[in-house]
Amino acid sequence: MEEDNQSTRHALHNALVNQRLIIPLARLPRDVERDAAGRLTRPVSIDFLGFQERNGGRFIAAFTSPQALNKWKKDVPTWIAADTTAVCRLASESGYTVVKINPGSDNYAELGLDEIRMLARTEPGCQLT
Repeated sequence: MEEDNQSTRHALHNALVNQRLIIPLARLPRDVERDAAGRLTRPVSIDFLGFQERNGGRFIAAFTSPQALNKWKKDVPTWIAADTTAVCRLASESGYTVVKINPGSDNYAELGLDEIRMLARTEPGCQLT
């Protein structure tokens, strides 16, 4: 993010509510059913890749495009795109306190635990006030 303040955070959150994020996977889940928009039609168990920093902090890396993922790490075996809400729910339920969006890119942003929890409760497509 260019400048990190309350206004830019609010704009980021509103943009993310309407965004699908790419998360790296160890392998694709079996029996995935999608609707016409490519969204999962039922819950599935996924084997996502979490990462650990040198200081021990754990995070989920998420990307706004395949190009952003490839810029960060070229050897990711596979990935899946999901609504931001689902990615944040996954992070929260799995004990991750940070989601890094587009790490390695100019438009990098980091979501903390409070933001993850807030976005996990938000319906895709709605505007935050």
